[in-house]
Amino acid sequence: MTLKLNDFAAELLHCIFRFCSQIDLASLSQVDSTFREAAEDVLYRHIYISFFPFDLIPDKTWQSWAITKKSLFHTLASNPQKAALLRYLQVQFEDIGYHDATQANRSILGRIADALQNAPNLVDLRIMVKQYSEGKLSEAIKSGHFQLHTLYCDSFQDLEGIMVSHRHLRLLGIYAVRDHFFPHATELVKNLHNNRNLPGIFMLGSHGFTNNFSQLTLFPELYVPGQTFTLCRDIATSLGQDRGKRHDSGSMDDHHRGLEIQIVDFSYAKTAIICEVVEAMAECFVGCHDFSMGVQNSIVEGIASKPWRIPGLLTSISRFKQLRRLRFYVYDDESLHQVAMDLRPLLSNELVPACPTLVAAFVNAPSVAAHMALDSDWNVIYYG
Repeated sequence: MTLKLNDFAAELLHCIFRFCSQIDLASLSQVDSTFREAAEDVLYRHIYISFFPFDLIPDKTWQSWAITKKSLFHTLASNPQKAALLRYLQVQFEDIGYHDATQANRSILGRIADALQNAPNLVDLRIMVKQYSEGKLSEAIKSGHFQLHTLYCDSFQDLEGIMVSHRHLRLLGIYAVRDHFFPHATELVKNLHNNRNLPGIFMLGSHGFTNNFSQLTLFPELYVPGQTFTLCRDIATSLGQDRGKRHDSGSMDDHHRGLEIQIVDFSYAKTAIICEVVEAMAECFVGCHDFSMGVQNSIVEGIASKPWRIPGLLTSISRFKQLRRLRFYVYDDESLHQVAMDLRPLLSNELVPACPTLVAAFVNAPSVAAHMALDSDWNVIYYG
């Protein structure tokens, strides 16, 4: 007896349809009721959608495709049955460099907020955009209609309110421009550093207007000693799932290789947890080529203003077996020449023998930076 595809049980159809593209799933959902149920269950369970400026700016050339994208959120807002299938939603705004697109983004964010009201089973939400969404998105996330395990959002959201509303939140990725977010992060860290029930908080950044993030920043003062490996592993897995959607092939390590990893302390973290985080990141992001380290000040007891003077830190950094570029941020008024000369012998005598792939080191101070290139003497080159 020859079986046809529509003779298969719904569970088997679901497994088969997981290998289909979104376009194929949309077509299959129009065949008959059996196919529609299985196809829509896959189609709406995990949604990844990106918007480019030409999707958002009225243009006859792209109008039909843009309407198709924007209609998704109308469907989710108007059809609770389909919205209830949603478990994972990622929306990527690829560029905000155009004024008209920025205005249009706000309209899309409003539609997303409306759609979220009908998604009680959503556990993973990633809204990758670097602009203020006028509070509507925060209110939708805090509404209590769903409980998230993972959230990526911009730094303008009510982050503290969201953490209160989502008790099961494990990962909070904050998408921001580094220099814009740090003043806000300082206050956030001050408010949160004594709270031991926080999710794993990290920051995602990028260069220029692109939202394809290239920088990952962690904050040791917000992490619990002994749990950093699990946290860093979860972050690595989560980022692999996200970045992998924009690559057709390659291992998870390939997707992590382009990340610059930054570890920043705003003066609350103890030296042991800082080293613990560095070692956990080295183990979970084995392909890392670029690593940055900074501490805020030397006022708090047990904190070194020069990151490389943290006991054991250089040993921890040497665990990055493919490290090529190392950057330290300093925030005090000490002469950059003195700072560079303090670091230079440590590079030559301690780090380079343990990390032979290293080819350059940088020191960034508030007004000037120094570049130490690999040669026989690690000569210092200054630039403003």
